[in-house]
Order: sequence, then C-alpha cells, then structure tokens
Amino acid sequence: MSKYKILETDEAINDVSNLAIWIYEQYCNEAAADNLIDQYSNKIDALELFPHGFRGVSIEH
Repeated sequence: MSKYKILETDEAINDVSNLAIWIYEQYCNEAAADNLIDQYSNKIDALELFPHGFRGVSIEH
C-alpha cells in the first residue's frame, strides 16, 4: 500500500507541543502530555495510509 505525504505546518507542530507543555504544567501529568504527543503522531501516521479517513477541518483567523 502506498503512503501519502503529510505536510505538517510549523504552526500545527507548535500548537501540539505547546498544548502538551500546558497539560504537563497545569496538571503535573507527564503521562498525559506524552500521550497527547503519541496520539498525535499515531494520527499523522494513519493519515499517510488513509488520507480520507478523517473529517477535514479548516480554521482561519
């Protein structure tokens, strides 16, 4: 099965990283912060194989 190339923006990576840091600092829960990063990575990996398997979201500001 071929893989699609997923382009992550710097903004998206920073948002997820900052959210993980916030979870760690706010709740002193390193496991929850690590889990967020792991789940994000798993979803990106899944998108490489099944790019239409998730609902599209577009937010403009």
